[in-house]
Amino acid sequence: MRWSIGMLRRGLLLIGGGSMACAWTYAYAEDGIKERRELAAGHVSYVHMERQMPRPMQIHVLKMDLTFRGIEWKVVVAKDPDGDGPAEAELTSPFLLANQSTNVIAVVNTNPWSALPDEDGKQPDKPVWFPGRPVDISGLAASDGTILSKPGASYVSVWRDKDGKHKMGSAKARVDTIEEGFGGFQQIVSEGKRIENNDTSLHPRTGVGFDRERRFMWFVVVDGRQPGYSEGMTTVELGDLFLELGCWDASNLDGGGSSIMALKQEPKATLVTANRPSDRVLGGFSVARPLPMVVVLKETDQSKHGPDNR
Repeated sequence: MRWSIGMLRRGLLLIGGGSMACAWTYAYAEDGIKERRELAAGHVSYVHMERQMPRPMQIHVLKMDLTFRGIEWKVVVAKDPDGDGPAEAELTSPFLLANQSTNVIAVVNTNPWSALPDEDGKQPDKPVWFPGRPVDISGLAASDGTILSKPGASYVSVWRDKDGKHKMGSAKARVDTIEEGFGGFQQIVSEGKRIENNDTSLHPRTGVGFDRERRFMWFVVVDGRQPGYSEGMTTVELGDLFLELGCWDASNLDGGGSSIMALKQEPKATLVTANRPSDRVLGGFSVARPLPMVVVLKETDQSKHGPDNR
C-alpha cells in the first residue's frame, strides 16, 4: 500500500501521553520507507520516505532533539565579496560552507536570494547560480550574534535567541536578542494550524518546523521537477506534512534547485547528499547548487548550553 500525505497521521506511533507533538518514533508503512538512520547517538534522526499519492514524491525528514546539549544548529554564511557594497554573500558550494564549521553531521539550505545587477544595471542571464556570484540574501541571516542580513517584512524569520529560546515569525523588533537565525518565504503552520493559501505550484521544497514545546526541530526537503521520480509539493501540502509530523509552527524556506539535505556518511565522516537536487549537469547527474548560506547541525561541547536550551 502507498500512503498519501493525508494518511501519514495514521502512520505515526504516538508516545508521551498520546500527544502528536511528542511523537519521536515513526511507524510508517514499510513500503513507504526507503531509509532510516540515526545520528548523534539517536538524538538526530533521518527518514527517507517515498510516496506515490497524490503524485510521486521523495521526502527527506531530519529531526533534532533540541533538549540534547551535545547537538546544536548553526548558520554559516558565505564570504561577503564587497564589504559595505550591495552584495551580502557570494554563492558557494554548500559542502564548502559546511566545512567552515566543525563536527558537522548535516547541512540544509535556508534563505532565498537574488542575483545583483551588473555595472550597467542589467540583471544577469540565466542561470545565475554559479560559484562566486555576488548575491543579496533575502530575510534574516545571523551567526554568532552578528546580523549579516536583516529580517525583511515580507519574509519569515527562524532564530535562537541569546537565552537559547527558539522562535519563528517576525524578528524585526528583536534583532538585538538573536544568536543564530535564518529566513524563509512564509510561515505555513502557526499554532498547530495550517495557514491557508491558494498555492497550486509544484516545486522542490525545503521547510523547517518546531513542536509546541520547542523540544524538537524538523527540517524537510522534498525533491521535485523530476517526472515519475519526485514531482514536488505545493506549500499547502508542505504545511500538511509538517502537521502530520507533529509541528506547531513551520515555515517554507527556499526551494527549487536550491533544496538540499546532506548527511554525515560513515566511515569516512564525509557529507553526502541525501536528496536528489533538481539541477542537472551533462549526462543527467544531479548537482548541488551553490548557495549564499546554509544551516548545519553539529556536535558540540555539552557544557555550552544550560539544562534547557529550548
